Amino acid sequence: MKRFWLSVSFCTVLATLMMGQSVNNLDKASRSYSGKSTGSSGTSGYSGSGGGGDVGSALNGILFFIRAFAYMGQGIVQLGREEVRLAERNRTENNLFCVEANAQGGYGFTDFTKIQAQGRVHLGWATFDLRQTLLNDKSTEFKTLEFMTWFNIVNRPTFKLRTGLGNLSLQNTGDSYFLYGAGIEVLPTDKLRFELWGNLTQRFTGSEIRPRQDINLRCHYDFWKKGYAKASVFAGASSQKYYGEHSFTTLDAGVNFMLSFHRFPTNE
Repeated sequence: MKRFWLSVSFCTVLATLMMGQSVNNLDKASRSYSGKSTGSSGTSGYSGSGGGGDVGSALNGILFFIRAFAYMGQGIVQLGREEVRLAERNRTENNLFCVEANAQGGYGFTDFTKIQAQGRVHLGWATFDLRQTLLNDKSTEFKTLEFMTWFNIVNRPTFKLRTGLGNLSLQNTGDSYFLYGAGIEVLPTDKLRFELWGNLTQRFTGSEIRPRQDINLRCHYDFWKKGYAKASVFAGASSQKYYGEHSFTTLDAGVNFMLSFHRFPTNE
């Protein structure tokens, strides 16, 4: 009986995820929300307390900037050392300094499809990610373009943890929003790689409704490797929710091509 109810619960959750809205409805919603970020027109009402130059405050300000520059210098030195260490590791791991290209398609079960192109540049502790997404049904296309800078704060051989920020552009309306998120990457074997990441958008004025929430899961399998390059196929699922009510969940499949800064090891 317990297995039966678990099965029913799983099917219910899956059916709920697959109940996507039409792309046409999403396009109409994006246009209705576009331009509503009017901001605040009030003044701050600040009134200074005159009183000439406060020597103590000025000295504290100078000391603050000196300390800030000193800490910044120390941080840059530490990041430089980390980059050198990761570059040495890349001679055997090959995924710390590399360029990736992904081509992906998704099926949504509610008469819409998703096509996505993605490029990523991994430079040790930083990753730059550009992703173009197209949702399409019989009547409408909805395009988004997003750029993320990921900070790889954990770089173990079998596990990575990253946080990031960037910009999301809804190309149907020309609106742009602040984007932030986090992700993990697990590499259990030389040929398998799992990725799970998500991000949220934020509009600082106007409506409090988030323009988009996004979560993605991928499983990569390497099928070819030679010299500095390798290729993999991947499958997974993704879910995007726009304006708190328009959900688009897809089962995805695609191909990945990677070009490393170092030659891949040949002794497998």
